[in-house]
Formats: sequence, structure tokens, C-alpha cells
Amino acid sequence: MAVIFDSLLDKNVDVYVIDGIETGYIDVRLDRRSVPDDIYVYEVRDTSSDGGWYIGNVEDFVLVNHAGTIFSRKPLRMLHPEYNVYIDLSDENEPWRLLPEQKILKEILFPDGI
Repeated sequence: MAVIFDSLLDKNVDVYVIDGIETGYIDVRLDRRSVPDDIYVYEVRDTSSDGGWYIGNVEDFVLVNHAGTIFSRKPLRMLHPEYNVYIDLSDENEPWRLLPEQKILKEILFPDGI
């Protein structure tokens, strides 16, 4: 079942810096119709056998093996346009860095307040 964007704003999320952009990751499927136009949303495909504990492919939409959702204020650079994939698990150099502390999603998306 998909969740509404506003219901996630006060949730703690994992913070990944992807290609220099701070993003929030949470393991839910989102109702895309509930997201404001100025928020970028990506979905994570679990492409490994670890049950989704590691970022797999980052794509615009994932139907099968959906592991979670990534939010950002800036668009991510598509690293694999030939496959319509932003990040691929097979990338030699991981373009992301997991920060040690979680943040509340609205702190990432609306640092100046809503």
C-alpha cells in the first residue's frame, strides 16, 4: 500500500549524499500523486540478496523488488541513461555516502521551514 507524502515529513530517514546531493531514504512505497512538484522522487530496486539493506538500482519507478523511496530537492544525475537508471548496483565507485545520523525528512526537503 502506498503512503501519502505529508505523512512522511516527520519521519526519521536515512541520509545519503548521492553525487553531492543530500537525499532522504525510507523503505516505503509512495503515492506519487501526493508529492509537490518541486520535490524529486526516486525508487530503489533491491538487486541483491541482502533484503534491501543496501542501495541497489535507483530508478524513476520500480514495480518488482521495490526496496524504498529516495527524496531530494535537486535532481540526481542519471549515470546510466542507456538503462534509464540513476545508480546501478554494479557501479565500481559508489556515488553515494550514508551519513551516520538520520534526519527528519522535512529537515532535508524544507531546511528553511514549510
